[in-house]
Amino acid sequence: MNWLNRLLGGARAKGDSAAVAHVTPATTTAPKPPVDWSDAAAWDAYHAATKLPAPISPIELGLQYVPAFREQRFRRVWFPGAGTSAAPRAFAQLGFDVVSTDFSAVAVEAQERFASAPFTVDLSDYGEKVPTKLQVLKHDFRQPLDLPPFDVIVNRRSYQGLSTADQATAARQHYDALRPGGWAMFETMNVQGDRRNILEDAIGAAGFSLPLNRSHRWYRAELAKTGLRFVIILGRARIPGPNPSAAEQERLDILTKEFAERSGLEAEEWASRTSARTDRVAHMVYSTG
Repeated sequence: MNWLNRLLGGARAKGDSAAVAHVTPATTTAPKPPVDWSDAAAWDAYHAATKLPAPISPIELGLQYVPAFREQRFRRVWFPGAGTSAAPRAFAQLGFDVVSTDFSAVAVEAQERFASAPFTVDLSDYGEKVPTKLQVLKHDFRQPLDLPPFDVIVNRRSYQGLSTADQATAARQHYDALRPGGWAMFETMNVQGDRRNILEDAIGAAGFSLPLNRSHRWYRAELAKTGLRFVIILGRARIPGPNPSAAEQERLDILTKEFAERSGLEAEEWASRTSARTDRVAHMVYSTG
């Protein structure tokens, strides 16, 4: 895993807050994740072949969450299915009490090396560094984690590819590992349409509250009724392709405007509800790329 060595000893990009470490881009075809996301051996092979992207950005490290976590006074953070991401170490460098887990031996090895090696990524934009020890464990997040409850869980794209049954099981384990008032961040990539409903159904059935879920469900249902082919990018439905129809896009924009109004009203409801800090809250983070 030469990419790991390059990261741990990587040079900073001075004056560039978006690019915090540079490595040589891979020239070969990027490996694809396993078809069966429950196959630990297949994940071993995938992680061993993975090349680190260049550059490593704050988004790739999950640092966009830091201000909100600090505002909520979250300290204990669990990264389940962490893979070979440097995010757990970055959060530990910023003073969070971090546990990083994965069922892949290769991923665990990478996380252990992160935990013990010098960390050169520039985190100066995210406040004072008060490094804490990163705890790394080999663990399948479909199984109970015998540790004190966490303030926040950050599942970074390791959930969406599970079978429906495994999604239900994993969601429950995430719920049980979280303290009342805590958050679980479920990041996804290129999940559209009904697949979003399936994920949210499993997470809601585990006991989580999902902010603005009613508005989002309404929006997706109304978009489906149009019969138009669309994708949702940055929360807005768009007609894909280089020359989208203006009339078709206008139909979608009308729904988008009403969705914004509905979600604003629902957000006011949530502000009063979550002030009691008793719900375990799941935030769905849908990305495209």
